[in-house]
Amino acid sequence: MEIVSKIYFFVGSLVCHQMPERTIHIGGIPLPLCARDTGIYLGGAIALIYCIVRGKLKSDKVPSIPISVILALSTVPMMIDAVSSYISIRQTDNTARLMTGIFFGMPIVLFLIPAANYKVYDTNKLKVIDSLFDLLLLSLINICVGIIIIKLSIPIWWIVSTASLLGLVFIITRLGYTIIKLLNIGNPKWRVIYALVLTTIIFGMLFMLKYYVLEWLRLL
Repeated sequence: MEIVSKIYFFVGSLVCHQMPERTIHIGGIPLPLCARDTGIYLGGAIALIYCIVRGKLKSDKVPSIPISVILALSTVPMMIDAVSSYISIRQTDNTARLMTGIFFGMPIVLFLIPAANYKVYDTNKLKVIDSLFDLLLLSLINICVGIIIIKLSIPIWWIVSTASLLGLVFIITRLGYTIIKLLNIGNPKWRVIYALVLTTIIFGMLFMLKYYVLEWLRLL
């Protein structure tokens, strides 16, 4: 398991600063992503699992306008929290970083799923979120998960780490798949493979950027 944890921290290092003071520790062990990034990708993972359980992975229609507006607005608190702390208007903490991150990542997945399935020349019928109750239920699940991570001393390091990294990979892969599909690139049967290859290339580029380009710039 030590090898797996090292892989987790390595993958996390490609997208996150991993500063100890801005990272949640579970059982004395820091998560592979900082609190804000953990929130973003964990929120995405929870939304993904929720859609799978609810049979919404093939959704081709975004929620109603009111629900879409609520989802868009739910990303604002994280932006306010991040910007206000970076410019020293106020101090934030890992609880705020995690919770606002969760509600930033959740809408990303809820919009990416129907975006990839959207049919231009046919009727789109299956909404990713059916009702306000549906959204409230998903939000409550996210809040409960956040409270469990922050307040309860439960040994769930592996669960949280795996879920957050799953959310990261899914968001990148789904975004690539959506672009490939919208641009009508290649054989439709192979588009998932194309998206996975593109994701691998992106992580490779992040590796080169972090461990070669940025290191070279530091030496200048």
